[in-house]
Amino acid sequence: MSDSAASQAIYTIYGVAFTSNFPFTVPLPAASAPPMLAITLIAAPPFAPAWDQLRPTGHSRIRTTTGEPWLTCYAFDECEVRRLAQTADYYLYADRILCHLLDPAGLVDAEIGLLGTVLARWLERRGVAMLHAAAVVTPAGAVAFLASSQSGKST
Repeated sequence: MSDSAASQAIYTIYGVAFTSNFPFTVPLPAASAPPMLAITLIAAPPFAPAWDQLRPTGHSRIRTTTGEPWLTCYAFDECEVRRLAQTADYYLYADRILCHLLDPAGLVDAEIGLLGTVLARWLERRGVAMLHAAAVVTPAGAVAFLASSQSGKST
């Protein structure tokens, strides 16, 4: 871990202690445990492939207004990349996640992607099973729906 990472606050989410320079809008609990992850907002990508020349390993069925997938996934020897359309690229390594904003106005959307889809994938790479679920409260109690991603739980 770098000296700059050592001077950053340590947060915890999903049981993972991490350092970050990301300007989170949601309050995250502080952690006293040693960080196992560094999440870093970067000004320039660590490498710049010709994205339009690459074959993605997967993409979401949800499309933007311009027709591109909301999320596109790529695999490289050194990391995986998650591209959140028109918002940010996330580079997932074993001990760090780098976030490169494509649009500075999309910081909140980048945060939602980072704390949701991206961090879930990082945890899955470490062998932590992630559940896809939705829940509603009824007068009789709560009802939870567990199903695969994109299966209609929210509706």
